[in-house]
Amino acid sequence: MANDNLTAREKAKLADFVRKDLDASQPSASGATGAAADELGSDLKKNEEGRRKQLNTMTPSVKDDREVIKKAEAAGKHAPNVEEDVDFFSRGDVSKVVDELKAEKVEERQRVAAKKAQLPFVRLIGYPISPEVLAIIPREVAERYGIIAYIKAGRKVRLGVLRPGTKETVQALDSLGRATPFDFLIAGIGEDSYRYAMQLYEELPQAVKSASDVSVGAADKQAFETDIKSFLDLKAKITNVPTTKVVDTLLSGAVKVGASDVHIEPVEDGVRIRYRMDGVLHTVADFKADILASLLSRLKFLGKLKLDVNRMPQDGRFTIKEGGADGSGADGAEDSGLSGAAQGGSDTKFGSRKAGAKAHEIDVRVATMPSQYGEAITMRLLSRDSVTIGLDSLGLTGEARKTVLAAIGKPQGLVLECGPTGSGKTTTLYSLLTRLNDPEKKLVTLEDPVEYRLPGVIQSQIDPEHGYDFGEGFRSVLRLDPDVLMIGEIRDRKTADQAVQAALTGHIVLSTLHTNDAPTAIPRLSDLGVRPFLLANAINAVIAQRLVRKVCPHCAVETKPDDTAMEAVRKALKGLPPTAKDSLPPEKEWLFMKGKGCTRCNGTGYSGRIGIFEVLTINEELERMAMNHVPVSQIRQAARQAGMMTLEQDGLLKALAGVTTVDEVWRVARDI
Repeated sequence: MANDNLTAREKAKLADFVRKDLDASQPSASGATGAAADELGSDLKKNEEGRRKQLNTMTPSVKDDREVIKKAEAAGKHAPNVEEDVDFFSRGDVSKVVDELKAEKVEERQRVAAKKAQLPFVRLIGYPISPEVLAIIPREVAERYGIIAYIKAGRKVRLGVLRPGTKETVQALDSLGRATPFDFLIAGIGEDSYRYAMQLYEELPQAVKSASDVSVGAADKQAFETDIKSFLDLKAKITNVPTTKVVDTLLSGAVKVGASDVHIEPVEDGVRIRYRMDGVLHTVADFKADILASLLSRLKFLGKLKLDVNRMPQDGRFTIKEGGADGSGADGAEDSGLSGAAQGGSDTKFGSRKAGAKAHEIDVRVATMPSQYGEAITMRLLSRDSVTIGLDSLGLTGEARKTVLAAIGKPQGLVLECGPTGSGKTTTLYSLLTRLNDPEKKLVTLEDPVEYRLPGVIQSQIDPEHGYDFGEGFRSVLRLDPDVLMIGEIRDRKTADQAVQAALTGHIVLSTLHTNDAPTAIPRLSDLGVRPFLLANAINAVIAQRLVRKVCPHCAVETKPDDTAMEAVRKALKGLPPTAKDSLPPEKEWLFMKGKGCTRCNGTGYSGRIGIFEVLTINEELERMAMNHVPVSQIRQAARQAGMMTLEQDGLLKALAGVTTVDEVWRVARDI
């Protein structure tokens, strides 16, 4: 060490210097409270008394230096005792020695804190921590709470804790204990050990960053695949699994039944679990209230949320990997079940594919919000596989399909998708991008988040927290010289202006806008600051859509609506555009179907969804209305007179063909 070059007197002076410096900046040990702090204070007081006694017995030749010390102390400063010490403090190795001595003092205080908490104290410097063990605690958790995993034996994991005994640390350890299947053994560590471990995170290989650490056994997976044949089976399975496996079973079940969302909702007398399937929520299970803490801890851990925050909303994400090429789990076992990864975005694994198969990844976006009975959690499941859905499969047919194809076939212009969240806007835009994807064109997207992977397309995910929003990203995208660009959403004036300008300067621009129908997009763009006289030249088409459930083909039977419903259907179809009326079959040939309910459709009578659409092109009359700020009802009427088929009309035509039901169409599109 550098201080081996110092004399004993110099070391003593340095130690005293460091002690006073630490006392001025950190009056008590980190994590040390109560008797431990009193013990420290007593030791320091004894040392001070001893130093002053030694000073009083100095020889006369040194006594003059006491005046220097007294003056320095009176001024609140700490000065060297003798003139020769000035040279000593200016030597190159002193700063390093000071740092070492400070570290020793801090570590001593942390030893005391660990002792007070009745914990062993370990030094991790040079300790061979394996990447797999280090990754048990995500880096974000390690940084926030000062917790390091450094050794593992079976289910037992030793954690080094920087601040034992603090409320924040205790809460974090409690949450980690509920969120993972490990038994944690705790030890105290010092600052230098913590810094050493944090440097090891930088060296974690990518394979470990997405490794699986928590898994469901092969027997559980096989039982799940064998036993779950229907939604009722799933409800029984979830209700009867042990508490530690509820999250794994919930996610496995959601993947199996094709749920788009999982809702965990604290209610007055317990916790309610619901899946959203084909756009409708279904209750899966009801639990006692005491299970909520375990569910929260597990999902916060997977989503990299703050474990000790429960009074503020939080957002996070993790990934479900269904199958995989390596077929290996957390401990080298067969890939079998859901598991959470510990670093770089948590992963979960649901092994249902054969070894060697390409992994199917599903993004899970986690959102929490405090409520009167506890934190509510919602998880949205998004497949990351590439989209190859054709426009016909989406339900875009007839004149609407021709209009959309003409819109994206132009050399420039804006195509807008309108509708509420969950109406299928993004899927339709991806289908349009797939159709436009050509080796001779450059396609770039700005998304939040990237929901599907499109080969041959440059996809960029915005990050508003770091200043990378749609507006900032738009400027960067234009520098890449794209032919086609997709903007996830037009939210503000800046993005709206940029989209219109890009559409007017040689680009095909695809984007979404949150309005209920296509005509409302015109006043909405005006509200965002787009000059109305630009609309006709800039916008090629506005598409509005909803998703309706399809009749289950396995239990479909013919039916006929009652007289009141039939009269409403006739009235709605009376206003069809001429081109649609020509293809409308006679009323005696109308075919209405409904599903009785079977195991294939989980007893709902519906299976899958299809889109219903309305497509608007802006003519001079609509542009004039926008400039005069007329009510949207007049704009809607003018659009229908110009040949636009409404959402309700498109849905009823699909109901007449037996694809969906009249009730389902009216559930999502009546009175729009």
